[in-house]
Amino acid sequence: MPYTALRKKLFRDILSRKAQFVVLCITVMLGVMIYSTLTMATRNLKASYQYAYDELHYADFTVYLEIAPESIVKQLEKIENIKHVEPRLTANIGIEVSSDRQIAGLALGINSSRRLTVNDIEILDGSYFSANDSDVCIIEQHFAKAYGIRVNDNVTLLINGSKVDLRVIGIATSPEFLILVSGYEVSSGYTFGVIFVPLRFLQEQLGLNGLINEICVIVKDRKLIDETIDDAREILKPYNVIRIVKGVDQPCYKYLEWDIEGFYEVAYLFSSLVLLVALIEIYTMLKRLIISQRREIGILKAVGYSKKRIVFHYLSYALIIGVIGSLLGILASMIMSEAVTRFYTETLGIPFCIIILHPDVFLISTVLGLLTCIIGAVIPCLNTLKLRPIEVMRPYISSLMIKGRVPLVEKIIDRIRPISTFAKISVRNLVRNRVRTASTILGIALSLMLVVSTYGLMDSFYVTIEKEYNQYELWDVKARFNVMKPIDDLEAIANWEGVLKLEPFIIAGIKIRYHGKEIDCLLIGLQPDSTLRKINIISGTGLKENKIVITEDLANKLALSIGDEVTLSTYLKNHTIAVSGICREPLLFRTCFAPLDMVQEIIEIGDKANGIYLRVTPDKTMLIRKKLYQIPGIQRVDVKEESRTDWLNLIREFTVFSYVMWVMSMIIAFSIIFNTSTINVMERKYEHATLMILGTKPSKISRILLLETLIMALPAMILGIFLGYMTARYFL
Repeated sequence: MPYTALRKKLFRDILSRKAQFVVLCITVMLGVMIYSTLTMATRNLKASYQYAYDELHYADFTVYLEIAPESIVKQLEKIENIKHVEPRLTANIGIEVSSDRQIAGLALGINSSRRLTVNDIEILDGSYFSANDSDVCIIEQHFAKAYGIRVNDNVTLLINGSKVDLRVIGIATSPEFLILVSGYEVSSGYTFGVIFVPLRFLQEQLGLNGLINEICVIVKDRKLIDETIDDAREILKPYNVIRIVKGVDQPCYKYLEWDIEGFYEVAYLFSSLVLLVALIEIYTMLKRLIISQRREIGILKAVGYSKKRIVFHYLSYALIIGVIGSLLGILASMIMSEAVTRFYTETLGIPFCIIILHPDVFLISTVLGLLTCIIGAVIPCLNTLKLRPIEVMRPYISSLMIKGRVPLVEKIIDRIRPISTFAKISVRNLVRNRVRTASTILGIALSLMLVVSTYGLMDSFYVTIEKEYNQYELWDVKARFNVMKPIDDLEAIANWEGVLKLEPFIIAGIKIRYHGKEIDCLLIGLQPDSTLRKINIISGTGLKENKIVITEDLANKLALSIGDEVTLSTYLKNHTIAVSGICREPLLFRTCFAPLDMVQEIIEIGDKANGIYLRVTPDKTMLIRKKLYQIPGIQRVDVKEESRTDWLNLIREFTVFSYVMWVMSMIIAFSIIFNTSTINVMERKYEHATLMILGTKPSKISRILLLETLIMALPAMILGIFLGYMTARYFL
């Protein structure tokens, strides 16, 4: 019977504050939903990637050669641990997308008589090659989407300086290009395209009949992959092996891996922030509910209810919010996780979308939701134990009047400039109930932080790109080669008409190791006095002899500081080098910069480079690009304005997701401001009633409340904007 009475009181309390109750449930729901949605979407994306790798037989390792006969494949097949071997010929080409514009491309000559056993392609539209196909191609879907190319359209390739027109018979995706990467540069398909052609066709175009330069391999046992690579290297030794790259070390694979890591970070951080907001709201609401029900608590104690029952009664209020909010969050996440996964896979062009519900995520989400509510409710509920019947029978307004005195803040303000009675009421209310004031300020600050950080992230991507290309990427044209070129040969390009300045650079993949942690990263060699490529140093100094500058994300990942010594590993040897500076490079991930001559020494190539930056006259840009594509070994040529556009296109594809997060942040901001404002009004009904008895009009009381809110809003806005800025900066 006593429990029945308390249960009735509990539901009456909920009904009397139903708006606050609903808003709190929504806040908990959003926190649980964000965690469940992003965690499940991340797992589903990872499963989708892996399914694509498995279905399309992603290579365990790829051998890059100068040149070799196709017959060498038979020798590799004799290695016990090798399951499948697929030879192919690749060539860096130009793709003519209009009469006056070319972009970089990669032509892959593949077996046209059968489907591939390694690195197969998934046909999204059209068909695969037939045995006797000629003058046809299959184009990779990113490039097709960027330029609206369809089956039976024609594309023009620039191979060895000659134009070759091909008919498109299919649009496909490949496990090697789930994210389109050329070297280590990401593209939306606007500045780089991949073209699949019959192997025999490409061999004829290049005059390399019966020859290949890449071999893709799948092994039987991945545990023995290192030994298998050694065996393959020994067999291929006469053919000048350039490098052998494991599938897990390919740039595309790495970018997807880093993408997954970023998703997990967003899931943890944003869900934590939302649940923290919910915790503060529950703490504030229950504290004020208990204070406003001091008389009821006194009566319950007087008639014999134990402290334990009273504590559990108020704790039940928070538990009901936790249960309802968590269940709604889980149900919403079932729909949202599928939507996010499908949106992301379709945007990236992943051919398969795996949707799986994860019970362990639901369990963790429920626990997080309930813990949030319990932690927020514990302190207010335990405070009921300290209340004595004689105290709680006194109205709350009376206890405030007993402790009342003129606050120091009011005295200071009054000396500077006398204020009205009603302004004094606002100041006294804020100062005397410091917990209420502090919790309101913190609540508004956190809600504003969510809005600012989400909007800031969206806006910062665009601002960052503009800043990068205006202040640091100062070249007009950038060319990359797939082989190292003597710098003397490259500097001859400086004599071309329209070329104002030339600077060589090197870009290579390495491993960086520090205190047992090893990470794959880029090493870029620049001239120390470069004027075409600046580095955004945020700590330490720029390029120094025998020292490196590392990107901020790499420094955070390895917990590196200025002066720390790291080990750079190439396939030749290890080098111990100190860190001279940390830089912010938003368009590059996990990158080290070093003086050009130092990089040449590390990778042992002599006076060579595989890239050049050019400053050119605007009227000669297109002509210079055409001439660069005629140089043997050219990999890609980028025009700065086109690269900027490519990045903006990539960002626009993901703004929908950012806007969804922003809308959620706005809902959470509304919930906390609504709750704190409503509780402020309800808690002070005695004060307002007294003022009205004294003849104060309701409009005047509303202005008092508005003044209090504005006073609290000022520090809350400053704190919220600062926290929002720091949160957005953390993700950039």
